[in-house]
Amino acid sequence: RAGEPAAAIHLLVEGATRVYYPARKDRAEITVKLFWAPAAFGDAESILRTQWAECVEALTPGRVLVTPAKKYFEIMRREPSVCFRRYWDVARRFGVAIHSERQANLGELMDRTIAILVAYALHFGRADPRGTLIDYALTQDDIGKQVGANRRSIVTILGTLYKAGVLERQGR
Repeated sequence: RAGEPAAAIHLLVEGATRVYYPARKDRAEITVKLFWAPAAFGDAESILRTQWAECVEALTPGRVLVTPAKKYFEIMRREPSVCFRRYWDVARRFGVAIHSERQANLGELMDRTIAILVAYALHFGRADPRGTLIDYALTQDDIGKQVGANRRSIVTILGTLYKAGVLERQGR
């Protein structure tokens, strides 16, 4: 949770999570990242010895290992393969950020909505390691909450995207 002291690394072993800035008086809740296993998070705040800046919510059933940051960093110093895997994960995140996070956080409502839909499609529109397509229900209310808008605005934007042929709906 945002505001709590950061002193641990979270290793997402299975599942998917959503990272978001919680709502405040002057700002609605905003989703900033999606993680799917394998992933690690919490290192930036732990290195800086600050508080968590964001909150994390599980999107699917999963498994998370929580380890003290000090111990995790000791392992990274001793084990090159762990250090390389972490580097790979960080580089992948920067790549995703380049394509989606700027618009998701700073753009107009249409841009933020498209960015969050693309992020979910990239994370859930693929097969898991067993080849099973991951099915995740994302409601209009969920989208609105995650981009700082009301449901009515999301309905309008989705209608525009359906009409333009850039978005298709399957089932409900």
